[in-house]
Amino acid sequence: MSSMRRVDAVAAAIGLVLLARGASAAPEAEALFDEGKRLMAAGQIAEACRSFEASFARDPLGGTLLGLAICHEKQGLLATSLREFEQAEEMARAAGRSDRIVHAGEAIQALRPRVPRIVLDIQVADRPADLVVKLDGVVLPPAQWKVEHLVDPGPHRIEWSAKGLADGLATVNAQVGTRERVLIRLGTSASGPPAGEGAAGERAADASLPPPEGELAPTTIAAFITGGAGIAALGTGAVLGVLALGKSSDSDADCDVGGEPVRCGPEGIAAFESGRDLALGADLALGAGLLLVGASVTLFLWPTEAGASAQHRPWLRGAGGPDRAVLTGGAHF
Repeated sequence: MSSMRRVDAVAAAIGLVLLARGASAAPEAEALFDEGKRLMAAGQIAEACRSFEASFARDPLGGTLLGLAICHEKQGLLATSLREFEQAEEMARAAGRSDRIVHAGEAIQALRPRVPRIVLDIQVADRPADLVVKLDGVVLPPAQWKVEHLVDPGPHRIEWSAKGLADGLATVNAQVGTRERVLIRLGTSASGPPAGEGAAGERAADASLPPPEGELAPTTIAAFITGGAGIAALGTGAVLGVLALGKSSDSDADCDVGGEPVRCGPEGIAAFESGRDLALGADLALGAGLLLVGASVTLFLWPTEAGASAQHRPWLRGAGGPDRAVLTGGAHF
């Protein structure tokens, strides 16, 4: 669905909600629904959502649920909104409301690709019988460990624990249109090596989003490494150059530099040859250092000046603690 069609569908859905909530014998629910409409029209989205929630709790009508789904989508709670649109569609089918079925279906189709997903991958040969895995504080049964979990954008916590193991934790910052795979490895003892580690690594990204704030692109990491190597090479070249000058001075001391031809003793000849080799090494090191530093600068500037926008570059982030190590990576396309 194009962006213009999506806007039209949402506008139509909002109009549907504002025109009719449905027959109700609960005046308080009706008043809360009207308050939600007023607040949403005024741009007070969070307050409007609370009014719709309170209205639906008192009188669960399909029109109210559609209003709540639209409100939560505006609030950025995409997974929550999707579930409400799906429930509203079911209620509309049960009530024979074809108009609401159409609008809810269009909203679902446009919203589903934008909802972030998290997949848990438990890597353990002998899984402890008492292993507990939680997503945002909710215990997940084993059957749900490797399925996609639709979540709202934002940070999410994955925790795991079992008797004899140190508790583990991984944090995922889910973004619009992404799919995060969280890899969890379990150790054997809380007193031995780290008992668990998590890594979020697979991401199919929305092209409109930059890498998460604070994360370094691999090109930036490569720029640091290349720049460091270049600086080291320049330092080596400078040291070799100083040594070459010293050997040249030693050679001059054992040579008749004013004569024609120049005549040198054995020590002068040896010093000259050593100085020549050192000078060659200095030239090579300085040249390599300049190339590496130039490459480092290019890597730093490449994402913005070579036409590769920040939205499209890969990224890496590392974090850890005494009980876990977490590596998050991905790419936006």
